[in-house]
Amino acid sequence: MAQNDWLFPAARFLAYLLGPVEDEAPPVLIVINGSGGVIEQTLPDWPRHACWNCLFSTAVRGGEQQAEALAPGEAFAAAARSVSLLAGVP
Repeated sequence: MAQNDWLFPAARFLAYLLGPVEDEAPPVLIVINGSGGVIEQTLPDWPRHACWNCLFSTAVRGGEQQAEALAPGEAFAAAARSVSLLAGVP
């Protein structure tokens, strides 16, 4: 992140990565977009995990399928006013 990324008072976006306590457990990425538009985020690289799988998103309606697994470095589009939970996949 650049210095200007921290100095954006109208930001309504937060994403954070929770690393596992145990080596076998997957990392968890939580993406919160409170803005009125889609925000793309580059998915991080994590040791021993080849991709990210979206387990839950408030933007996905009942019966709809979640997106396929995404590789580190790919863009994840966080829908407007949504919360998404992604897990690392070995």
